[in-house]
Amino acid sequence: MFGLFLMRGAAVVCTSCADKTAEATVTSVYQPLVSGTVHTWLAVKFDDNSTAQVMLPDDDNIWNKARTMKGKKVTLKKTKEAWKFVSF
Repeated sequence: MFGLFLMRGAAVVCTSCADKTAEATVTSVYQPLVSGTVHTWLAVKFDDNSTAQVMLPDDDNIWNKARTMKGKKVTLKKTKEAWKFVSF
C-alpha cells in the first residue's frame, strides 16, 4: 500500500515539473557583437506582452529561415528559467 502511495506521489511531482511549450511572435532576429562564437538570437513577444531572448541552435538552415520570420510565430519550450527554440 505504501509503495502505491509513493508511486502516485512521484507521478504528481513529475507532471508538475513538465516542460512548458508556448508560441510567441518574433520581434527581431540579431547576432550580438561579442567576441567568440557567433550565435543568432530571436527577440520574441508572448500573447501576455512578456518578452524573451532566445538563442537559436548552430544550424545554418535555421539561421537562414530565421531571417524571414519577423512578425511570425515561433514555438518555444521553457526549461527551468530559459526559453529554448523548438520550431518555426
